Amino acid sequence: MLRSLDETFAVETSTGIQILNYGIIAVVAGVGAYFGAYLRRKAENRAQREDIENLTELVERVRTEYARQLENLAQRNREILAASSQQHQMRLAVLEERFRAHQEAYTLCRELFHAVHTEHITDAVIKAQDWWEHNCLYLDADAREAFWRGIRAAGLHGELLRGRADSQLIRDNWKKMEDAQAAIERSVALPPIKISDANTSESSG
Repeated sequence: MLRSLDETFAVETSTGIQILNYGIIAVVAGVGAYFGAYLRRKAENRAQREDIENLTELVERVRTEYARQLENLAQRNREILAASSQQHQMRLAVLEERFRAHQEAYTLCRELFHAVHTEHITDAVIKAQDWWEHNCLYLDADAREAFWRGIRAAGLHGELLRGRADSQLIRDNWKKMEDAQAAIERSVALPPIKISDANTSESSG
C-alpha cells in the first residue's frame, strides 16, 4: 500500500516537474522571442538612422557642390559681363573718336575748297597733311585714301590753272576734291529716322 502511494507520488511529482519544465521553457522561449524581436527592431531602427544619416550627408555634399558650381558659374558670368562691358566701352570710345576724326576731315575738306583759289591754299594743304598724318587711321579705308587724294589735288589745282592745263585734267583734279568730301560723308552716314506706320496712322487719325 505504501509502495503504491510512493509510486503514485513519484509519478505525479515527475509529471509536475515536466509541466514546470515545459512552462519554464515556454517562458524562456517567449522572453527570447520578445527580446529577439526587440533586438531586430532596434537593429532595423539603427540601420534606418544610419541610412538617414548617410542620405542626409549625401544631400549636403550634393548641395554644397551645387552651390560651389553655381557660384563659380556666377563668377564666370560676372567676369564675362565685365569684359564685355569694357569692350563695349572701348568700342564706344573708338566710335566716338572716329566720328570726331571724320568731322574734322570734312571740315578740312571745306577749308581746302574755300582756299583753293586764294593765297591761303598752301597753309590749308599743310594743315590738312599734318592732320592726316596724325589721324588717318581713324578714317575708314575709302575716306582715308580719298582725303589724301583730295589734299594733293587741292595743292595742285592752282598750278594746273596757271599752267593752262587741259580742261579735262583740271576737271578730273577738281573731282578728286569732291570725291574726298563725298567719301567722308558716306563713312559717317546714319540711317534715316523713320516714323512707324502705327505712329503715322495715329498722327493722320
